[in-house]
Amino acid sequence: MVTKLEVTKAWIDDNTGNMRIAGTKTENTGTYCTSVPTGSFEIKDASGNCVLYIDKSGNLWLRGTLVQGASL
Repeated sequence: MVTKLEVTKAWIDDNTGNMRIAGTKTENTGTYCTSVPTGSFEIKDASGNCVLYIDKSGNLWLRGTLVQGASL
């Protein structure tokens, strides 16, 4: 018997809006993500360009910056 164990690597608290990642944050790269690791969660812009991904290790990659405590 094979058992698949999935471990949470990133999550957003729906009560507070706080995001937690298991890995590191790379931001403000200025380029679109072109080599997205297999199995990553991606967010794309309206043109279909990848602007953010979280890989299976919980590492966050951003084209721009992450602003904390922003008024939305």
